[in-house]
Amino acid sequence: MPAYFRLAKYFGHHWSLTKFCVAQFKGKRVTVTKAESTALRSALSQGKGFEAMNDFVGTWTGEEEFKEIVRAIEENPPRQRRMMPSSFVIDEGDLEEASSTEEAPSTTLVTPPNTQNPEPPTSRAPLLPKDFEKELGPPPPPALTPTPGGGVQLGS
Repeated sequence: MPAYFRLAKYFGHHWSLTKFCVAQFKGKRVTVTKAESTALRSALSQGKGFEAMNDFVGTWTGEEEFKEIVRAIEENPPRQRRMMPSSFVIDEGDLEEASSTEEAPSTTLVTPPNTQNPEPPTSRAPLLPKDFEKELGPPPPPALTPTPGGGVQLGS
């Protein structure tokens, strides 16, 4: 949790939002004892700002955590790019040749020829009934409601 506090302060998140999000964390204690976890929760519930968490967080430099996240993403790219066959990726040399002879492509990926969209667009509107054109009769009359005492007397 200290890394989360550092990142929240580094990005300038509001204390109440950070406090709420940290309070939602559930899981096994891995590196802290039950007493330390209880002390952290009590300090969190009584804290009025990031300064209340100084004992648990230590230094307030969230930049290192952010750089570590960026490094992890760069080392393990998203699945779509990782699974892309290399035959569909344009080399930098090919890109320079294309820009000198023709108009440069807007992206470095090329759509394979003779492919279809795996999910064709639909309106996702509900289907109409088969007998939609059949004329409907008049609506049924409203249901009669019982009147206590057998009826209402109008006037005297």
